[in-house]
Amino acid sequence: GPARPLAGRWPTADCIVTVEPNEKPMRTARPDIAAVVLAGGFGTRIRHLLPGVPKPMAMVAGRPFLEHVVRYLGTFGLSRVILSTGYLAEVIEAHFAAVRVPGVEVSCVREATPLGTAGGFLQAARGAAPAPNAWLVLNGDSLVFSDFAQFIDEFERARLPAAIMGLRLSDAARFGTFE
Repeated sequence: GPARPLAGRWPTADCIVTVEPNEKPMRTARPDIAAVVLAGGFGTRIRHLLPGVPKPMAMVAGRPFLEHVVRYLGTFGLSRVILSTGYLAEVIEAHFAAVRVPGVEVSCVREATPLGTAGGFLQAARGAAPAPNAWLVLNGDSLVFSDFAQFIDEFERARLPAAIMGLRLSDAARFGTFE
C-alpha cells in the first residue's frame, strides 16, 4: 500500500506527541519536485546515546527516524528524495540500499567534508539529473506534520521564486526565527 506517516505516541524533549496514521491514499505523484533531506550533521548533543549511528537513523517505532521522514514525503506524492549525508553516511546508504520505500526513489549524496546546511543542499542539487522544477528542502532529524500538498499548491498558485514553511512557537530562542 501507499507509504504512511508514523502512527502512535512517543516522547519528545517537551511533550508527548500523538500522531494518527494518514488513511488517505498517496497523493498524485509529483516528479517535478525533488526533496533534499539534510542528514549530514554530527549529532553532537546526542552522539553519546547513539554510538555508531547518525542522529537521523535513531530508531523510532521500529524504523530509523529518517525512514519515517521519507515515507511521510511519499504520502504527498514526492517520489524523488535525495539524502544529503555526511557523518556516518555509510549507515544511511546501507539502510536505504536494503530497505525500499514504496513509491519513492531514494538516493544519497555524501559530503566528503562538512559543507554546512546550504552546502549540503547545493551539492545534492548540482548532482540531480534531471533537474526538478522545484525543491523541497528539510532536515532529516525533525519532522513537521503539515500538509505539504497545500504548501506546494499555494507556492505554485502564487508563482513565487521561493517559499519557507515555518512553525510558530511560543519560545523560539533555541531554534531561531524568521523575520
